[in-house]
Amino acid sequence: MTDVRTSLLPFYVTFGVQYAHKEHPYWPGADPAGWVRVMAKTLNQAMTLAHAYFGEHYAFCYPADKFDTDEDRKYYPHGELAVIELGNLAVEGDGPKPIVSISESTLHGVAPGTTICARIEGELIGRPNPEADDVELFHRTCVEQGKALFQQVFNVDTNVMAYELDWATTIECPVCHTSIIN
Repeated sequence: MTDVRTSLLPFYVTFGVQYAHKEHPYWPGADPAGWVRVMAKTLNQAMTLAHAYFGEHYAFCYPADKFDTDEDRKYYPHGELAVIELGNLAVEGDGPKPIVSISESTLHGVAPGTTICARIEGELIGRPNPEADDVELFHRTCVEQGKALFQQVFNVDTNVMAYELDWATTIECPVCHTSIIN
């Protein structure tokens, strides 16, 4: 059996300069003077992993040939901040933690970069489970009706991509009661 880790390549994720002055929303260790090494098979896979940990809050994801020289790295004096490896989503210590669930299973015919639904965050009417996060996913065409399920809406993200979802589960739109991912 082939060890998947032997076929992984290094990619380098960097952060915007704003994180020198304010805290990153998902990982306090984000620093524009350093990088996170992502071990993956392809650039697209590395970007999917970066998105799973940092959302849209990173600057670039470089392949090794664009980042492995002293000239490339001179702008990052703090060096390597963490390592994320495909197949090992748990980073030890103070490293970043995944913010979305991802899997390598079949994408049910939905391309990884495809915008397929919207996420609404807020205070649900009736709050069926007070301990649960007040976040629901809706078809993009059901967002306006979905807002009516919330007594207060904090945020609406209409750019939820296919790779943000865990494909091992069926996600039903609370408005039309049909599957979002198929």
